[in-house]
Amino acid sequence: MLPPRRVLGIPGRVHWNDLMFDGAASDRVRDYRSTGLQAVEFIDDALAVTGRSLAAATGVLDFGCGHGRVLRFLAQRTSAGLTACDIDARALAFSAHEFRARPLRADPDIGKVHFEEYELIWIGSVLTHLDAATGARFLSVLGSHLARQGLLAFSTHGTYSLEHLERFGRYMAGREKEIRGDLAGAGVAFVAYPHYRGNEYGLTWHDPRSVPGLPAAAGLRLDLVLNRPNHWGAGRQDLWAFHLG
Repeated sequence: MLPPRRVLGIPGRVHWNDLMFDGAASDRVRDYRSTGLQAVEFIDDALAVTGRSLAAATGVLDFGCGHGRVLRFLAQRTSAGLTACDIDARALAFSAHEFRARPLRADPDIGKVHFEEYELIWIGSVLTHLDAATGARFLSVLGSHLARQGLLAFSTHGTYSLEHLERFGRYMAGREKEIRGDLAGAGVAFVAYPHYRGNEYGLTWHDPRSVPGLPAAAGLRLDLVLNRPNHWGAGRQDLWAFHLG
């Protein structure tokens, strides 16, 4: 019920329900800010490889925007055609209003979402929670809305996260043998959260050697232009960018 607050060093207000913001201590603010900036800097660098820039982009989609951890920094770099998308209606309403983005409600059945065409699609910390089949479905649908010469960027849990399973709690750490076995066999491992109903949401790890083939497996013809392993979210996630030529 409290109104969003201003936090020194972070553009835009921070919502009290933003679970990515872990307190106003200086180190926590620094981590939140650096995570947002790292994503945007990676996107800009990937666009530069293709001869484009974020400032000139006219259609940008932040899929899984939450309360704006990355969106607030995207809004500083571009204001033309910025779209916020999330399944959480309250988070979406806050982010769209706060950062002047078009709101687009997500749906578990991603085929029901009325996407437009985008020069940039950012998918931050989404594939890290979906099983292989669902992740492929999301990539297929989102990638089909990429404009010519557009960029699809996303994050995955890679080797650093695998070597530090204890950071995800004892339940995940206790599944290490299963996770490593699935990664060795299929290149991807998914463990559902025990506290959620059903088996649709959990934690996912990708073998970095398998990720370049994910777009093709999803029916997309994209070229890998930039990868930064162990780079995002306190080193837990790898960043990837693919280009539609």
